[in-house]
Amino acid sequence: SELREAFKDTNEAVRKKACEDLCSVADEAGSDEDIMAGLGRALSDGSKELIMAVCRALLFIGERAADNNKVMDGLAKALLHNDVDIITEACKALAKIGRKAASNVNIMKGLSEVLQNNHDNVKLAACEAICEIGENVARNTQVMNELSKVLIDENFELRKMACEALGKIGQNEELNEE
Repeated sequence: SELREAFKDTNEAVRKKACEDLCSVADEAGSDEDIMAGLGRALSDGSKELIMAVCRALLFIGERAADNNKVMDGLAKALLHNDVDIITEACKALAKIGRKAASNVNIMKGLSEVLQNNHDNVKLAACEAICEIGENVARNTQVMNELSKVLIDENFELRKMACEALGKIGQNEELNEE
């Protein structure tokens, strides 16, 4: 299809437009390996605008994106980006992907890094993603330890969101305090 070919194009503007067009045909795209591979490549080597366009397209694809390693690895890389807008959009995409995201070690490592970020909005986005990923996060001690640190953050909204995330995870036992 034309969309599949657009993701192979070397012109970034063409790939960005393909991401925008993808939103209207997300049901088909989520099961198309070539398109998903193109999204993964764009996450790994694209500009800020392209990476953010891919993240927005993933909002429409949702949990089916978790089945593609290139996409998940690209999202993990986006979580470690130095641009707060990219990190926030990656967290939003992960929130839509949901529970399946917890099975990716790099995603969990990335979320634990985001929870250490100096920007409150980024940490809020990570907490929201963790809320949607849910109980499977409890298996990752690194994320749980970082989430427990957010509980004592100066920002009330962050503390509130961390509590909500822990509630969604179903963590009933005391967290290790270090």
